[in-house]
Amino acid sequence: MDTTTAIIPRSVCMIGCGNMGGAIAHAIVKNCVEPQNLLIVDIDEQKRRHWETTLHCQVQARLDSNLSRYQVIMLQVKPQMSVPVMQELSQYLQPNQVVASVMAGIQNKTMQHCMQHQRVVRIMPNTPAQIGEGMSAFYCADCVTTEEKDFIRQMLEACGSCIEVDSDERVDRATGICGSGPAYVFYFAEHMCKAALKLGFNPEDARQLVLGTLRGAVHLWENQDIEPEILKQRVTSKGGTTAAALGHFEQSLVGPSIQGGVDAAVHRAGELAAEFHERAINC
Repeated sequence: MDTTTAIIPRSVCMIGCGNMGGAIAHAIVKNCVEPQNLLIVDIDEQKRRHWETTLHCQVQARLDSNLSRYQVIMLQVKPQMSVPVMQELSQYLQPNQVVASVMAGIQNKTMQHCMQHQRVVRIMPNTPAQIGEGMSAFYCADCVTTEEKDFIRQMLEACGSCIEVDSDERVDRATGICGSGPAYVFYFAEHMCKAALKLGFNPEDARQLVLGTLRGAVHLWENQDIEPEILKQRVTSKGGTTAAALGHFEQSLVGPSIQGGVDAAVHRAGELAAEFHERAINC
C-alpha cells in the first residue's frame, strides 16, 4: 500500500517567520497562495496568533508530519540555528517536496547534506521585499522541475523582482549587490542628509530633499532605460556644480571604493557559506 502523503498543490510551509518571512507571507497570500494553503511554523506564540489573525493561515509551534503535505518548505530561521532545524525537518520530507532557503550563507550543497534531500532552492532576497519592492536572486538544484521553478518565481515576484542564477557562487555574488545593496543606498542617503544639515536645512527638509532626489533619480533611470553613466553626463555641465562634486568624488576614489565594498561583501558571503558548510558536515 502506498503510504505517501498527498501534497497540496501550490502550498507553502514557512519555518520561522520574522520580518522577511512576514513580508513574503503577506505577498504570496495576496498574489499566488490561498491562505488555507499556507502553514507558518514558529515557536513564538504571539507571532503565531498574529499570523493566524492577519493572514487567516494555518499555524503550529513545532515540526511534525503535517509538513509533508506542503509543496514548498521555506526555511527562514537564523543561519546559526539552521543545522538542527534541517536535521529535524529531514525526517518529515517527501522526495518531491521543494525546500527553499532564505537563510544567508546556507548553500544548496549544505542543505542537501543536512537533510539528505536533493530538491532545494537557495534564495537571496532583500529588505525592500517588505513593501513589495524587493530584488531577489535564486538558485535551484538540477532536480527542481520547471513547474516548481515557476512557482518559486511567482512567489518572489509577488515581493518585487527576481533573477535566476546558475550556482551557489552566483548567489554569493548577488548577495554583494542586491542582498547588501539597500544598505549602500542608505549609507549614501545618510551622508547626503548630513551634508544638508550642515548646510543649514532642518531635519525634515533635509530628509525631503534627499529622499525626493533619490526617488526621482531612480524612477528616471527606470523609465528612460538609459545607462546611469549617460544619465549622469546629462546632469553634468562642464565647470558647473555637479562637475565639482563628481570631481571631488573621483579624486577621493569613491567609485573604486564602492566596487571594493561590493567585493568585500561577496568575499564575506563566500566565507560564511564555507563556515556553515564545514559546521554542517561535522555535525
